[in-house]
Amino acid sequence: SRVGFCEHYASSFVVLMRAVGIPARVVTGYQGGDLNPYERHISVRQMDAHAWAEVWLAGVGWQRVDPTAAVAPERIERGSLQSLQNDEAFLAGSPFSSRHFQSMRWMLTLSYRYDQLNALWHSQVLAYSGDVQQNTLKRLLGEVSIRNLALLVAGSFAFFALIMLAYFTPRYRPIRLSDEQRFYRRFIRKAARAGLHKGEAEGAMDFMRRCIVRWPHHEQSLQAITEAYIYLGYAMVDGADAQVWQGSEFSDQHYRQVLKTLEKSVKGVSLKA
Repeated sequence: SRVGFCEHYASSFVVLMRAVGIPARVVTGYQGGDLNPYERHISVRQMDAHAWAEVWLAGVGWQRVDPTAAVAPERIERGSLQSLQNDEAFLAGSPFSSRHFQSMRWMLTLSYRYDQLNALWHSQVLAYSGDVQQNTLKRLLGEVSIRNLALLVAGSFAFFALIMLAYFTPRYRPIRLSDEQRFYRRFIRKAARAGLHKGEAEGAMDFMRRCIVRWPHHEQSLQAITEAYIYLGYAMVDGADAQVWQGSEFSDQHYRQVLKTLEKSVKGVSLKA
């Protein structure tokens, strides 16, 4: 087919050289790489893998010969990314590679930044040594001395102590009220403005009885408010039926109906001091 990759050209060249009596061998490695503009290091990836040949010349020794340069010079001059980017099979097994998004500058920048962090992690953490330690301390402290080291340790301890304190300090979180709780609290505020306050530990039924004693002409509305609130907040959760709602089945539509009854009752009742 007269098409192929570097390993095909290198192995074919070696077979031809051996056929005419010239010692030859295939050499594999990498050719090219990707220069990171932020960290100024070169990333050599699997797509940069390359194969070439070496031949033995009398009086000279092993000499490198790259037959790919004769067949596809752009592969050597521009690298695999530039020469193969129009090939559909190139990086087909890596659909999320940033090299597929060369036209999207922000994706390429994000890839380089991630590569920069990865390189710093390997050089400053995984490969941490005495020399790296000394250089890091010099950058942080200027002069490596007992006093500066003590200040660094104390500052680090204070920093982490503040983080732990902030993490474990109880934070105020507003309580999210359900619809029936909001309407019932509106009723409680109405009663309070009229001079009757609900106790913190007082149940809804007990409070209703006190309200009826205070406003007997609103008995029906006060019962409707309390029974709807108890049903929505407790009975429907347990799957039971409050006495006034016996025979009703649990459903979103039924919930909205009872909630509407509660809302209307709260709005309709007018309590006077």
